[in-house]
Amino acid sequence: MSTKCNKKWKVGVTSFANKKELTNEQVKNILDCYNSKEYQDWIIEVDKKDKKYDIYPDAKWQLEKSREIEKLWYENIKVDFNHGIVDFCVSLEIDFPESFDNRDVMGWIEGCDRLVKILLFVQSEKICDSHINLGDYEVDKRENEFLEELSKNQKMYANLLL
Repeated sequence: MSTKCNKKWKVGVTSFANKKELTNEQVKNILDCYNSKEYQDWIIEVDKKDKKYDIYPDAKWQLEKSREIEKLWYENIKVDFNHGIVDFCVSLEIDFPESFDNRDVMGWIEGCDRLVKILLFVQSEKICDSHINLGDYEVDKRENEFLEELSKNQKMYANLLL
């Protein structure tokens, strides 16, 4: 695989979900789970371990591209609150190799499933690090339902820029 990135793509996701009795602040925190201490500490550890793959150009490229997409994704989240509904949008531009087509690009973007994975990780880390009470469980349940709906309602796109 050639890892020379010379095709620019505009990619994005739009979606919406009911707030599930969560406050606007709770929704913002869910969508900012990427910046949580638990996730950032884990990323630092993973990146240290992944250094061993730097000798393999394709593997190094894949790891770097994954981090680039993740960073761009979270920097470009936009939300709007409308009467209990959250409108969600991410739009970004990114370079991929000449050989990539629309399906390849969409596979790298992941959509709202990216949020679900990270939130579940953060929740599990918090459970392991402390005692949880029933109130926390109910909030976690609503957070998960919110993200599941956001993921279910998503529309993804990838357009080659000329």
